[in-house]
Amino acid sequence: MTAPPPTEQTNEIEPGLPSPRLRTFESLYIPQFRWFMASTLGLGGGMMMQLLVTGYVVFVLTGSYAALGTVALADATSGLLLSVWGGVIADRLPKKRVVQVGLAASALVAVIVSTLLALDVLVFWHLIVATGLEGAIFALLMPSRQAMLPEVAGMKFLQNAVALNMGGMSAMRLFAPAAGGLLLAVVEPQYVYLVIAAFYLIAVGMLFQVPTTDATAPPSLERGARAEGRRALRDMLDGFRYLGSNPTIRSLILVNLAIVLFSMPYIMILAGYVLDVLDGGPETIGLLQSVAGVGSVTGTLIIASMPSRRRGVMLLGGPFLMGLALIAFTMTTTIWIVGAIMMVISLGQTFRMSMNNVLVHAYVDDAYRGRVMSIQMMQWTLVSLGG
Repeated sequence: MTAPPPTEQTNEIEPGLPSPRLRTFESLYIPQFRWFMASTLGLGGGMMMQLLVTGYVVFVLTGSYAALGTVALADATSGLLLSVWGGVIADRLPKKRVVQVGLAASALVAVIVSTLLALDVLVFWHLIVATGLEGAIFALLMPSRQAMLPEVAGMKFLQNAVALNMGGMSAMRLFAPAAGGLLLAVVEPQYVYLVIAAFYLIAVGMLFQVPTTDATAPPSLERGARAEGRRALRDMLDGFRYLGSNPTIRSLILVNLAIVLFSMPYIMILAGYVLDVLDGGPETIGLLQSVAGVGSVTGTLIIASMPSRRRGVMLLGGPFLMGLALIAFTMTTTIWIVGAIMMVISLGQTFRMSMNNVLVHAYVDDAYRGRVMSIQMMQWTLVSLGG
């Protein structure tokens, strides 16, 4: 039986400010969402720069596409094993605290890799371990972060907030890889990892201004570690049963995961492709990812400006656009054409991700929001697994 969309939450525009006339940025009038967006910029900067520098270091260290795939597999394995548990955590603990602890842990991992590079003792297996740890951390924190959106923006502004949140990530995809590529061209990689750690810590700091909300799952009457473990396992199984009983959410998530598996893994081997096939350097990798960010930013501005209608058309149109662009991607080795194609791929990806997230949030019950979003966030694990 399909669950009806939840009632609108009470998040309102900041008192004393006029009602927004421009739909594109209306959720930014909500104070806590502005801080959440500032945290998004820190998180996006760290993630996008880390994706670039890790791929570059792995390929320079090994010269192997298989090595890039192995690192991606480490990320995918930890994500597959822990992402559902991240949903359980999101429904049982204060989401903001979960995200802050996870981001601080990611900063620590980046500092450790920087230290190993500075001491000139870094070897390939260190990167496998570091990537596996990062995958585990993000598998546990991202469901909480995604589930925070209705709390900080309210259901009334949810579509706009989802689009702007993705727009923040896209904006950092536009600037962070280019900045990371330029940094790699002039300084050693260990300094870039320190910049990555700083981005994550900025994201932690911004979230202190967002109110802490209680978990939505009912408290457990059981006591003890073993009892809590049984309770967590039941919560996880309840999440799968809820997904199985809700055909709307089940269809949205399963189709989305299938599209991701077959369309997005190209990004995991992009560093090797640029260095080996296009004869570019780290700055070329950053440039291409930044050009792709233009497509993402364009898509988010379009979606943020749309009324809450015809969302299914946008959801279906995005993957169709991506498929056509990926076919064209295999047919050229000219850098400027590759960049234009990546921009189109990112535009289609943004339509797919934004509309899918909005519709899932609109139909899921609050008590299961974290667990459902954890399954939704497995799309990033599938990108690594496909790579």
